[in-house]
Amino acid sequence: MSEMFNDITTAFYVILIVCLADQYVMYFCNSPIAQKHWQKFFYLYHFSFYAYHFRFNGQFSKLPLICSWLFIQHSMVYFYHHYELDVLDVLQRTERLHRRQQLSVHRRRLRQPTGGEQTGPESEPEEPED
Repeated sequence: MSEMFNDITTAFYVILIVCLADQYVMYFCNSPIAQKHWQKFFYLYHFSFYAYHFRFNGQFSKLPLICSWLFIQHSMVYFYHHYELDVLDVLQRTERLHRRQQLSVHRRRLRQPTGGEQTGPESEPEEPED
């Protein structure tokens, strides 16, 4: 990668950005919309850095690299807040609802008598009459 750029630090930061973007996709992109569309934004912002770098022959390449990294971070935060948090919220609500239903079923089972026992007036022992 260093033969593509004039200095080693730019190549290192490009590799670091790609690695961090891969980690973001692996750990945080769980919704279908984010999986499908976030990579398009990443490629667009990363390509804009490459276009600038090769157009101006690597002069002042640190500034466009920082700029593209900030745009990539913005897209990460945007997709996480608009798509991933909604999915997590829905999953948490359904889990809470499922837990409540299980708890109510468990409470009903505790209230119900077992098979051998009877409740009510028939189960009371009879007293002998005088």
